[in-house]
Amino acid sequence: MRILIFTNTKDLQIPMKASLGAISLGLFALSVFVNCRAQSPPPSQSKEVVVVIDPGHGGTKNVGNINDRSLSKFNNAWTATGMKQGKEAGAVPDTYEKFLALELSKRIAEHINRKGAQTTPRIVAVLTRTTDENPNMIERAKKARDVGASSFVSIHFNAHEEGVEPKEQGSEAMICSESHGNSKYDLDRKFGVRLAAASERGLKRLVPTLRSRRPESEGLWDDSKLNPVKKGGPWLGSHLFHQLNKFPELARTPACFLEVAFIDNPEIDQKLLKNGKWRETFPVISEEIAGEIVKWHTPK
Repeated sequence: MRILIFTNTKDLQIPMKASLGAISLGLFALSVFVNCRAQSPPPSQSKEVVVVIDPGHGGTKNVGNINDRSLSKFNNAWTATGMKQGKEAGAVPDTYEKFLALELSKRIAEHINRKGAQTTPRIVAVLTRTTDENPNMIERAKKARDVGASSFVSIHFNAHEEGVEPKEQGSEAMICSESHGNSKYDLDRKFGVRLAAASERGLKRLVPTLRSRRPESEGLWDDSKLNPVKKGGPWLGSHLFHQLNKFPELARTPACFLEVAFIDNPEIDQKLLKNGKWRETFPVISEEIAGEIVKWHTPK
């Protein structure tokens, strides 16, 4: 900044003494302004809290690749009804995990935006996809970085391994393992446990006899043995966590996968999903999950 002082009396219509006094007063006012700005709260204390909801999978084909750890599969699980219909060969849309993940994610975001509008700072939800598309893992992680994610949850639905009787129920959360460079393991663990417990509260409102996965123990796991390079390991872990961990801006952002329910379990399918029943049940489940996320970000 430059201050120009004219000393040519022809240019000045007021005495020099008065002019210098005015300049002194101006400098004093400027110093007060700068000082007040310095004492104002930093922008980070008043900006919105952004929750990124990532609807798992999507589209009609796998995208990305293992070499750059960007691989995202278009779908991993089908409902019991979808399994009987022959999976992708003849399944209707709402028997796919990718479809259910998107529909539930939209409702979670709606609840967060409604509840978050009443908090200080305001809490808003952002989706990594809003249509039947399949962003790769790099794109999903960049979305979180670009919007300044305060937390990140990837919504999925569970299924049993082939040949295993589909009888499991309840919700699970997966977090990044310490062996894969997670410096915020304890934070992620607390976040995952709370969201899985909230998801189960929603399920139990609809299925009172639900068998819990006990989120604090068997319902929480990490990616230490996910995506083996070859049979028996070593293990790459989650491609999504790998991409999220690349960004220093997300170093303190809690993140987890939330596996809401075992949709290949015929009882779960019948009571929660089949014949469009998800339209009635998802508002209940999403309300519990969203409520817990808002509590997480609400100052004590």
